[in-house]
Amino acid sequence: ALDAETYARGETASIRVYNPLGSPLAVLVAWGNTLSRRHITPPPLPPGDGAVQLTLGEECVGGCRISLHLAAASNASRAALPGDVPTSLLLEPRAPMLASFDLAASVPSPANAITVSVTAARPVELPGAAGAVTVRLADA
Repeated sequence: ALDAETYARGETASIRVYNPLGSPLAVLVAWGNTLSRRHITPPPLPPGDGAVQLTLGEECVGGCRISLHLAAASNASRAALPGDVPTSLLLEPRAPMLASFDLAASVPSPANAITVSVTAARPVELPGAAGAVTVRLADA
């Protein structure tokens, strides 16, 4: 799970992950929107509680999807999954495993950097008469 839903540009997001297996999990994280995507392959997650850190930037302005992929290598000593995890009879616990998760995060759009003001030359004009306006743009 993400530690928040909204982040400032350049802020680090943390994804909490629990590894129930007795071996490390390989990690791939990809995130972004339709304009930009990023990815990282952090160090393997050891068994137990862990976290994956990623810095969110322009690729998440207005919202982005985060795809988290976890992979476990085959392990001949893994005879069953730990705990009371329901499994199919077709599951081979010693085989390689892959789990994928989708998360959502958002970086708010920056405030408008330009101020626009429009002033009419005269407050009232006759219908069909020519008028004039002044448009001023100012940096914030």
